[in-house]
Amino acid sequence: MLPNENLHYFGLYGLLFGTLAIILMLYKWRGDKSMTLSLHAASHPSAYITMGIAATVTAIFIYPFFFWWFAPTLQLPVLFNWCIGIAAICQILIGWIPDKPGRLSRIHNILAFIAGAMIVPITIFIASSPVLSSALKYSALVYLGLSLLFIFLYFFVRSTRKHSLVYQMIFYWGFFTIILSAAYLR
Repeated sequence: MLPNENLHYFGLYGLLFGTLAIILMLYKWRGDKSMTLSLHAASHPSAYITMGIAATVTAIFIYPFFFWWFAPTLQLPVLFNWCIGIAAICQILIGWIPDKPGRLSRIHNILAFIAGAMIVPITIFIASSPVLSSALKYSALVYLGLSLLFIFLYFFVRSTRKHSLVYQMIFYWGFFTIILSAAYLR
């Protein structure tokens, strides 16, 4: 399938919108760095609505970019689109299901785990693209290694949870950097 050039910059627009929404949420509904982004969003009804709208609008831009520009341009396999699709569904639902105590928290956290887990195969597919430079492939694999280290620390070294937000932002913005680099620097 040939890439749809009209969607070339949708990824950039989606990531910028999502980043601005995150910055707004963290600025307006302050918590501490032990709170995840989801806990910040669940802290106030208007923060939760902001998170849902941000997840939906970001998805409107970024997922068509992935499916119809990024994957064809980087010559990624069909399985990449399946991983992106699973992550997309989870991400939108995460935006609208607040991380509040009880069943909602359990559902939210399962979806967040699935979406985060999808980053592993997505990053591997990107690093295996035949059109990327060796430097970008290496950067993607270094990012993946650091991400897996952060995940290990979060789950097995309880004292690191006091920095949950910091690790989460490094995890996601590192991923965004890999996406943007692969899309626009190749």
